[in-house]
Amino acid sequence: MLHELHILTAVSHPCLVNLLGANLDRDQEPLFVTEFMEGGDVETYMHKQRQASCLGWQ
Repeated sequence: MLHELHILTAVSHPCLVNLLGANLDRDQEPLFVTEFMEGGDVETYMHKQRQASCLGWQ
């Protein structure tokens, strides 16, 4: 996972939410810190996108 985290911190694109940091302490749940995403968290955004996509098929 460290290799993937290193890649994610190096990637920069206007369409991606940047990874700012992470905590992978074995005694705690993994924690990922990202930049602020206008419009809410990624899960909510993806849910809204799926709903909008399904509505387009009806």
